[in-house]
Amino acid sequence: MDAATKKNLIITKKSLFLTRRGHDLLEKKFFALQREIKRAEKDVKKMREALCALEREGNRALASAGVSDDFFFELKDSPIDFPPYKLDETTVVFDTAFFLWREIFAAREELELSESRLANLKNRALRTRKRAAALGNVIIPKHERRLKYISERLEEHERDEVVRQKAARR
Repeated sequence: MDAATKKNLIITKKSLFLTRRGHDLLEKKFFALQREIKRAEKDVKKMREALCALEREGNRALASAGVSDDFFFELKDSPIDFPPYKLDETTVVFDTAFFLWREIFAAREELELSESRLANLKNRALRTRKRAAALGNVIIPKHERRLKYISERLEEHERDEVVRQKAARR
């Protein structure tokens, strides 16, 4: 430990104050992240439900159009938003199925993005919780022990000084 001086006592008190303040801020951040995670989980759940309903509708449209879903899966990564076939060569049911599956692919991408954001939020919350725990369980007690040590040494030094002054007067 450092020398037991008033300067080190002041530095340690300030460091302890700032560390406690940082711990409180990290706890507040953790709770805010938890609220955000709950909100994001609700959103992801709603998106999954909507996607399931959309896929059921898309499968019905495929069945009524008499087309296998392989045709649409081949088209899912194509950058165009219009059908890669002539509209006068197909039926309205087929066109409806095509555009519905385009919508399904877009919804899947959006869901994947939301799930990725949710995973990032959970990761940030975990890191924040670990940092807060490290401050609360390691750093703050270390500063408290150091503060106690310096205070005791300074008090002991003061008592010795008083005893020396009394002995010098006699």
